[in-house]
Amino acid sequence: MSPITERFLTLADVEEQIAKFEGKYGVSTIEFLKNPALRAEMYDDEIFQWESYEAHREELARLDEELRGKYLHRVRPQIDQSLQPIQNNNLALAA
Repeated sequence: MSPITERFLTLADVEEQIAKFEGKYGVSTIEFLKNPALRAEMYDDEIFQWESYEAHREELARLDEELRGKYLHRVRPQIDQSLQPIQNNNLALAA
């Protein structure tokens, strides 16, 4: 038995693995999850892997949205100076 190794997968890695399963079986992940008859014809190990990759993708997407929301909440919008109305300097007119 080979030793267990720990791998940290990026979203691209996860999507690549999911695409391999979709290509192998010719169905989308949504169809795979909704169709128990399809899963009945697959090896349990492949079902587990595919479901795990999909869960991992969902978690990465959730974390991405959470991080993006926190970032956008903290960033102050910068106003483009060219879009602001020109203020009239009444002192120059009085002179």
